Amino acid sequence: MSLDSRRRRSVLFKASQVLTRCALCDHCLGRQFHLLNEECKNDALGNSIKDVLFIEFRNSLESKRAWSLRGLRALARSGYGAASEELFKLTGKEVAQQPCHICGGALFNKIDHIVSLMHSDVSDYDFQSFQVGSSLPRKMLRSDDELKIKHKLAHGENIKTEFNRLVSNAFSERAGKTHSFQEPDLMIMVEPISGRVRVSPAPVYVYGRYRKLQRGISQTRKAGADPLKSIEGMLASILVPLFSAKGMKFHGAGREDVDAMMLGSGRPFIAEVLDPKRRAINPDEIAEQFNKEYGRMVEILDLKPATKMSIAELKLKGEKTSKLYHVIVKVPNLPSDDRLIELEQKTKGLIINQRTPRRISWRRADKIRRRTISWLKVKPIPPQRLDVTIEAQAGTYIKEFVTGDEGRTKPSLAELLNMPAEWESLEVLEIIGD
Repeated sequence: MSLDSRRRRSVLFKASQVLTRCALCDHCLGRQFHLLNEECKNDALGNSIKDVLFIEFRNSLESKRAWSLRGLRALARSGYGAASEELFKLTGKEVAQQPCHICGGALFNKIDHIVSLMHSDVSDYDFQSFQVGSSLPRKMLRSDDELKIKHKLAHGENIKTEFNRLVSNAFSERAGKTHSFQEPDLMIMVEPISGRVRVSPAPVYVYGRYRKLQRGISQTRKAGADPLKSIEGMLASILVPLFSAKGMKFHGAGREDVDAMMLGSGRPFIAEVLDPKRRAINPDEIAEQFNKEYGRMVEILDLKPATKMSIAELKLKGEKTSKLYHVIVKVPNLPSDDRLIELEQKTKGLIINQRTPRRISWRRADKIRRRTISWLKVKPIPPQRLDVTIEAQAGTYIKEFVTGDEGRTKPSLAELLNMPAEWESLEVLEIIGD
């Protein structure tokens, strides 16, 4: 033990107190003093403490016989062989080794077996990093904590922390992989007593953009509907087999209506691939397969790896963008050119208030949202159509801006024109600022 003299005496005193009351294996004894010498393995530290105590007890036999014999018996009960032999020479009696008061001798001897099980269970997974977690019996955890409290052992390490570290080190050496607390590829949970191992791969995240070239396609899957009528379902049909995964979640930077097209450079999204056995991302392969299968309806582009943090960034950025829309509007009669010029002037930087639209009020909170119309341009299409291009803040309900939604959006295009207005087609031309 590389400790100063005073601290060394304190450790030996505490250790002798603990051992005379309960048997401890080398791991569980050394762990109580781990923070005093973190470079030393706990079992080696525990064994060296027993070595020093044995020398002290044996050398004090003549002056402190009762104390020395009690100490030697404590060491013998804790599995220290030299103490057992010494006691037999002195008394002719054998002292039986007792199970460790904390781990019962049923934990640290299982590490090699657990590592073998782990190595077998991860054989189907591609990964470079991992993290180990464990489920230990409550009795072990409670005994470890109670010992520290009862004997005021302030420099100990938690039993689960030691076990996880030893398993991680052994598995890393055998598998040639890196242990990591920061977004590991695999989370491996072990139950050492039952021998169960559970492998949970971290999701794979793929960033990209989609262009929706046909109407009638939703962004996400709908219950009871054909999943291949959604962009999420189309992506899942390609990504799940490619990554040997169990499923996929879709995260979009906003959404367009099912009957609206998404053109221009497309809408950003992140696909979260769940429980993948494969992790290598090949953007060209993904794009080629997807566009070959679905390219006439939906096209994906700009694919690249992403992270979990990218999802929050995608959502936050999406709220700060504006969008360029193209709408064909049906009106009872065409306004005059002067009226249309006036309309374009009035809508520059126009603030509108939109109450949650009737068509989605069943699934959205009923509240009023303030949105900005940056500008719009209008071209008449005789005899009863307007070709309207609008730049509006993200989150604007364009259909309701056109119709007014029975007064729930104010002002609306219909109100500004002072005539009924109905949308006939809607396209998102571009997302600006993403």
